[in-house]
Amino acid sequence: MLFKDITYIDENFNTVEHAYIGTKNGVIDYISTEKPDWGYGEVYDGQGKVLIPGFVNNHCHAAMGLMRGYGEGLPLQRWLDEKIFPFESKWDENSIYWAGLLGMAEMIACGTTSFSDMYFLMQLRKKLFVNPESNAILIIRPSALTELPLKNRNISRPLTKW
Repeated sequence: MLFKDITYIDENFNTVEHAYIGTKNGVIDYISTEKPDWGYGEVYDGQGKVLIPGFVNNHCHAAMGLMRGYGEGLPLQRWLDEKIFPFESKWDENSIYWAGLLGMAEMIACGTTSFSDMYFLMQLRKKLFVNPESNAILIIRPSALTELPLKNRNISRPLTKW
């Protein structure tokens, strides 16, 4: 594929306009302000657009996007004890599955190309995220290996250690 008349930001953070960027087999192999001498098949008109790399989310709890803004403005410990832990205690696998799917869709819509998810119920998340098209990394905490059901979680533990 050839992107023509596209804008990109180079390695020195300079804006380069009216460029040609060619890809073969999913790899960029041509970048220039001159049109290449060989064909690339499909041509994308990039006039007025900027080509950027995908975003990488190195730490997320994908299903928690559903709680965005819930208890906003509370100090961390109160937010966890009064809002998040009680909310999570009502969730079941189905809730986490669909909230995680929503989180994935939201990341894709915003240009995220890979992410590291650190929520609980690892086996469920594996079902949700692991497929040949996914760039998800699942982070396993030692406690995840013997996780308690959500309703049995201790929701009043203070965060005193990091």
